[in-house]
Amino acid sequence: MKLMAANGMNTFFYAPKDDLYHREKWRELYPEKELLELKALFETAQENFLDFHWAVGPGLTYKYSSDSDFEKLIAKFMSLYDIGIRNFGLLLDDIPWEFQYEEDAKAFSEVVEAHVFLVNKTYSALKKIDPSITLTVCPTQYSGDENGYYISKFGSGIPVDVDLFWTGAEICSRVQTVREADELMRSTKHRPLYWDNYPVNDCEMYHELHMGALIGREKDLYMHCEGLISNVMEYAECSKIPLLTVADYLWNPIAYKPDASLKNAHKVILGDNAELFGYFADHLGVSCLSKYSSAFMSEKLSHIAFLESCGKKDEALACFADYNANMRKCLALISDTSVPLFEEMQKWVRKFAMCCDLLDAIYDAHNNPCQQTKENLSSLLEEYNSDSVVLTGFCLREAAEKTLKSLT
Repeated sequence: MKLMAANGMNTFFYAPKDDLYHREKWRELYPEKELLELKALFETAQENFLDFHWAVGPGLTYKYSSDSDFEKLIAKFMSLYDIGIRNFGLLLDDIPWEFQYEEDAKAFSEVVEAHVFLVNKTYSALKKIDPSITLTVCPTQYSGDENGYYISKFGSGIPVDVDLFWTGAEICSRVQTVREADELMRSTKHRPLYWDNYPVNDCEMYHELHMGALIGREKDLYMHCEGLISNVMEYAECSKIPLLTVADYLWNPIAYKPDASLKNAHKVILGDNAELFGYFADHLGVSCLSKYSSAFMSEKLSHIAFLESCGKKDEALACFADYNANMRKCLALISDTSVPLFEEMQKWVRKFAMCCDLLDAIYDAHNNPCQQTKENLSSLLEEYNSDSVVLTGFCLREAAEKTLKSLT
């Protein structure tokens, strides 16, 4: 929070699905200990001039026709209101598309009608309590076709001053465009509040570490949306680096330069170690935004191959040795688990260690081609490929495979 506020960000949404009282136990009030922790978080936001939004996700078990459930929902909001919170969220994402209770199926003709009813009823109740209260909602359809039946009816049916979450063309969208934002506005009468699923790395992205710069967001998108909320990874320290680039984009999207922003983020977080850390960061570009990584490694290996093809083997080996030495220095740096940032990324550090071993084996095979170096390289490549953690791009495997082929 403090880092983001210091870099121009102004909003924090609290909506973690692993908070049992946010989703599974939404009917229950927070126990005193958890409520005090939330209050402390809220006060930290206030101290840093951040708007704090608390959100609830009742949709897994909520009965839309139940007065009792609605009373419990409002009571939950009021328990947070009593500690000072005035900005609330009602999230209906990642829930069934069909009614779960017969009473709801009889009371409403379709799910979207029930959702509109719930939002409007909640909005009216909160505004009666305090007109300063704000409400943000996430629809069950929060991505894809901006003119879809559900999202059009949902958006058009709720108050215009209720913010509407939207992730874009995809759940994890590669791009966010003005055209899409304008189309959603025409369809729903709401400008999108982007719930941007970057740098989050959950679900099938579990083995990726998203620490590249924010890309793919149009420069003048800010004039066509309500804002952008970045959904972070569970790794707080790692998330700071990509978040700093999000902050740069939001502060001045017209002048935003991703590469320069990422380089600055490394300096802010790592200080004098930023340049050395770059040997590891080179491999953390794979995400929903890009499928490419290891640009610097690719350049180095290509140059080494070029030198060899020109008959400059000694120069190629010297270049290779220098690169491998710097990779080892980087490995020593990020292996220090007393540093919170490095402790969080140990799964990828272990893969990076395998990468360094593989590079050394490729070097040895070029420097001393024999059956033993070939077998060692083959074994290390198989071990590297069998590990599911996502790290280097294709260039490393290509270099290893070409080297093995040359030794046949």
